[in-house]
Amino acid sequence: MNANFKGTYFTAQKALPFLNEPASIIFNGSVNALTGITDSSLYTAGKGAVHALARALAAELIGRGIRVNTITIGPTATHLLTRSGSSQAILQAQDVARVSRSPLKRLGQPEEVAKVALFLASDDSSFVVGSEIAADGGWLLNIM
Repeated sequence: MNANFKGTYFTAQKALPFLNEPASIIFNGSVNALTGITDSSLYTAGKGAVHALARALAAELIGRGIRVNTITIGPTATHLLTRSGSSQAILQAQDVARVSRSPLKRLGQPEEVAKVALFLASDDSSFVVGSEIAADGGWLLNIM
């Protein structure tokens, strides 16, 4: 909760005085916020709070010309899970399970998520406010 929610909230709060109109705030959300994943209740709750925060701030800040949106990120090839202390075999098994559930049958690449962020930061998305754009390889298709 400290990193995922409080860090997001306080970073946005401290950045607000420095943002000029028009501006864009982009939060990193997660498919976990919208699904039930075993052994991830605290992470899921933290990311759910980030998604709710983005919607609230979008409504509060649009009058200042600040758009707030969320990227709902699916399984991505990063080193995030290596910090869990799990063995390499467990990490590989998790990747296999995530890939098998993904309609694209692969993990996303960080550059693919970055391209969504670049779109949200650009004038090309000037009519996108309070939205959640999924960069998830179709992961959410399994719940919708």
